[in-house]
Amino acid sequence: MLSFCNPMLVFQSSCSPLYLRFLFMCILFLFTALSIPAKAEKLSFLASGLKDGKLMSLSNEPKSYKVVNFFWVECIPCAKELPELEKLARQHPHIKFYAVHAGADTQGERVSDELIEEYLGKLAGYPKPVYVTSPRVAGRLFQSIFPHTYIVNKDNKILAKFAVFNENSYHKLDKLLSALK
Repeated sequence: MLSFCNPMLVFQSSCSPLYLRFLFMCILFLFTALSIPAKAEKLSFLASGLKDGKLMSLSNEPKSYKVVNFFWVECIPCAKELPELEKLARQHPHIKFYAVHAGADTQGERVSDELIEEYLGKLAGYPKPVYVTSPRVAGRLFQSIFPHTYIVNKDNKILAKFAVFNENSYHKLDKLLSALK
């Protein structure tokens, strides 16, 4: 008959050597698995400038830390976040900020540049430059949650993601950006 011992009693002699070996291997496996860093995911997308239509690929942008925010003209939290991101951009001039519109409305129709400009004009501020990407790019990066903000390193590897922006995430983002020099 197979007998198991209480894990709290591991150091007592009531546990079988086989069980102790199994427990040791499990702990070793968990320790090893948790200590191996996951491969950092790179943020990569193509967008066009809102004002000039000039194509931008994040991989061709200058080697610097970046904050990339995806917003949408019908997103109420985005209207609150974009002015806060502009404040952070002024506080952290060593970091490049990008505002990227997801490119379509709820029916999948392309949103006009004029509508995006009108939306941005009603805000207290927003990070510049502003780009427009395709809904496919936005869908590939996240599941239609707006706003969505990425902090990436000089090689465009994602350091942090913020799916919902609030006062707590603002302070976390500010602290993270302060540490990036």
